[in-house]
Amino acid sequence: MTRYFEGLESGDREYCGHHAIRERDIEEWVAKAESDCQQNTSENGELIAPKQYIRAICGRILLNTPQEIALKGVNEIEELEYHEQLRSGDVLSVTVRVVNIDPDQDGSHFPTVDITVTGRNQSGDEVITYFAKAIVEREE
Repeated sequence: MTRYFEGLESGDREYCGHHAIRERDIEEWVAKAESDCQQNTSENGELIAPKQYIRAICGRILLNTPQEIALKGVNEIEELEYHEQLRSGDVLSVTVRVVNIDPDQDGSHFPTVDITVTGRNQSGDEVITYFAKAIVEREE
């Protein structure tokens, strides 16, 4: 069941999907990145995903994976923290928790809610967390 802006409550939580981290994907992303991203490897020779890549994968999961919360966009990322590294072969899973719903958004054409985004690896360890404003679709 899709949940629109009018049906959300603070504390609502949703699993948004996952993404397997593949060495080829990291290499292609780093090659296309316009920033000064570099490929790094662990002591075991495993390719480590750059932090910018992890953030980009979270965004892709949030906007391209079918989910109950009708997210239309995510912006104004704040308090971004990286806790663990992701390596080739890891799986990033993303969940969203609604932190605050602005009651003044009732009349807005593009209502927003404050969310916390958490990415975890396959062991359940937090990899990334951040706060953001999310645009949520209205019920028609």
